[in-house]
Amino acid sequence: STASTSNTLVVPYCTVGYRSGLYCRELANEHGLRNVRNGEGVLMWTFEGGSFVRPPKKASGEGAIVGKPRVADAEQGEVVREVHVYGKPWDCAAEGYTTVYFSNTKGALKFLREKLKSKAARSSALWAWALAPFYFLFTPVCGLMFNCGCKLALSKWGMVEPCNVYDSRPGAHKCPWCSCSGLSCIFVGVDTRAFRGVLFLDMLPDGCVLTVITVIAVWRLWKGVDRVATAKQLSHRAAAGAKAGVATAWFWLYCLIFGAIFFAADSDYPEFLGWTRTPAQHAAPHAFGEEVP
Repeated sequence: STASTSNTLVVPYCTVGYRSGLYCRELANEHGLRNVRNGEGVLMWTFEGGSFVRPPKKASGEGAIVGKPRVADAEQGEVVREVHVYGKPWDCAAEGYTTVYFSNTKGALKFLREKLKSKAARSSALWAWALAPFYFLFTPVCGLMFNCGCKLALSKWGMVEPCNVYDSRPGAHKCPWCSCSGLSCIFVGVDTRAFRGVLFLDMLPDGCVLTVITVIAVWRLWKGVDRVATAKQLSHRAAAGAKAGVATAWFWLYCLIFGAIFFAADSDYPEFLGWTRTPAQHAAPHAFGEEVP
């Protein structure tokens, strides 16, 4: 706890001292630690002639043990004279030491992991996770539910171009979502159609109301996750994973509920999630050119 470590000397270190300096500031400002000193970087340690110990594979944790070699260290791992750096600009270890670069992919992943450790970064990543499916998958899910032709593509037009709403043949079925009208369009992200001609509201971009609904619903659900995480003493990673799962469940539940509502409201449309209305429930349209009795 902060109280028990407030008088303990804490010395963070990194490669050159920049990240450890930021961490020192975080420990002092956010956790109330006062006895904090920046250990700078392991590159400076090489100029002091310090040794590094590579832990054995069975050891837990990441990184190497830094310090004067001891008998216990030698028994636990191999004493080495090499240090990891991010790339050529940081290749400045003292003579006699070997530098090892991170690969571009590994370095990028490590950078992202470091950034996601802060509360603000975790929150931003979770909100991006919660809202992204509505932007990238909402239209393809429409095609999945109604078999209307909407599909996953790299552009919005590419998603809706095959939809049956553009089928000009007489009697062709029109997808209930893509052919929505009136106020119901706000639930499928077509605000410009729902508020057409309404003062000020017709300036709202598509998806605005749906985004507000999602933010309110997911925020309330996440509050419940926070209460459970506090009661169960879950780690930040476990709580974040639970929130991501809840957001994903919300997306699919929303699509299924409103898909079923739109299907029930459009008695002319024949198909939903692979289920087709029976002839008693639905009169099939006549083929083009067939005489209507």
